[in-house]
Amino acid sequence: MTPEKEVLRAYLEANKRVQAAQTDGQIMPLAILNTLLGAAIWGDDPVREGPATLEELAGRLGITPTTLSTHLRYLGDKYRSDKDGLGLVSVEEYPPNRRMKTARLTHKGRALVDQLTYILTHIRGIVHADTA
Repeated sequence: MTPEKEVLRAYLEANKRVQAAQTDGQIMPLAILNTLLGAAIWGDDPVREGPATLEELAGRLGITPTTLSTHLRYLGDKYRSDKDGLGLVSVEEYPPNRRMKTARLTHKGRALVDQLTYILTHIRGIVHADTA
């Protein structure tokens, strides 16, 4: 397999892992996956010494705060009154300003992101070794 196809395979494997985390058999929309990844990247932002607020996270993802809120319900514990969420992200108060909120990965969310990181890093290492 060519190095380029190995990279594509890594993305395919990572996507399959994300879809396996779905509890309702539906496919996670790409925009919601981006929100999960955004929470993983900026949920604890060492540059600003703390988590990004939901407003900052929405800006970094290029979506509105309303859209972000919908995504976080889907990724959280309760999507709607009649439908459970995925339990991958929790929304918490922002300590410096309790009127603001932050999004953090749950243990389940961290485990999924760790699996994705492993898959993508492992394949990337193989590709870089083949092209070196």
